[in-house]
This record gives sequence, C-alpha cells and structure tokens, in this order.
Amino acid sequence: LYFRTMAWTTTDKLQLAQTVVLGAALGMTAWQIHVAVQQLKADSRASSAVALGTVMTATSDMRWRILEDPSLNAALTSNAKATGLSQQERVAVLRGMIISYYSFIYNIHKLGQIPDDSWSAMRADMHEFFTNKENLERWDKVKKLYQGDFQSFVEHELLQRPE
Repeated sequence: LYFRTMAWTTTDKLQLAQTVVLGAALGMTAWQIHVAVQQLKADSRASSAVALGTVMTATSDMRWRILEDPSLNAALTSNAKATGLSQQERVAVLRGMIISYYSFIYNIHKLGQIPDDSWSAMRADMHEFFTNKENLERWDKVKKLYQGDFQSFVEHELLQRPE
C-alpha cells in the first residue's frame, strides 16, 4: 500500500536501478569466486598428483637399484644376508613395492587424476593382485603401514572383508 501511494521521482527510479545492478554485480562476483575456488581446488589436486608421481618414480628407481645390488639389499629388509636376498625374499620385497605402487595409484585416483574407465581397469588389476594367496599374505604383514583410506579400500572394497 505504501508503494502505491508513493510518487516515484527520477531519483527514486535511479536508486532502484542502481540497487538492482549492484545486486546483479554481487551475484556475478559470488559466481566468479565460486568458479575460481573450484579451479584452485582442481589445480591443487593436479599439483598434488604430480608431486606424488615424482616421489613415486624416484622411490621406485631407488628400490629397483637396491634390489639389483645384493650388497645393498640390507637397506630393503633387516633379514638380508651379506650375499643379498634369497629369491623368496626378493619376491616378498617386490610384492611390497607393488603394494606401494597400488597405494600411489589409489591416492592419484582420490585426487581425481585418473579417468573412470582407466580406474575400473586398475581396480580390477588390484583386485586380482590382492586376492592372490601369496600377495594377500604379504598385504596382511604390511597393511598396518598403510593407514586410512587405502587400507580401508583394500580391506573392505577389494577383499570385501567385514569391518
């Protein structure tokens, strides 16, 4: 009722137009901030994935060099003899390296850096690995080293063990 009886002056109309424009500008600014935050999160995940990849590559290269040189095998396991690891011990170390690799792949997936179609194939490969009796025995020995999401993923999704 108040607005019907009020006479709108040119100044009133301009102030109303300014208010509408200001509201639209604030909405647009909020949307731009939202888009920028989403891009920043995506960039951060990509950067984390690159960092993880760099660390994994360096670690893998180092482990392979140590595994190939019997005199350095003691760096991989405390039960290595001066002559190096036995074939069985080398296989156990290799199984541990594969578990670390799968942990890396899982973390890269969690960062959103692996496409879904690639992830399903990798997940199937992980399932095949972890359900192998010898690999499962190795996992049971080292799983306490993998806290959090990866351990839960292996235990409850891949191996479907009850909680």
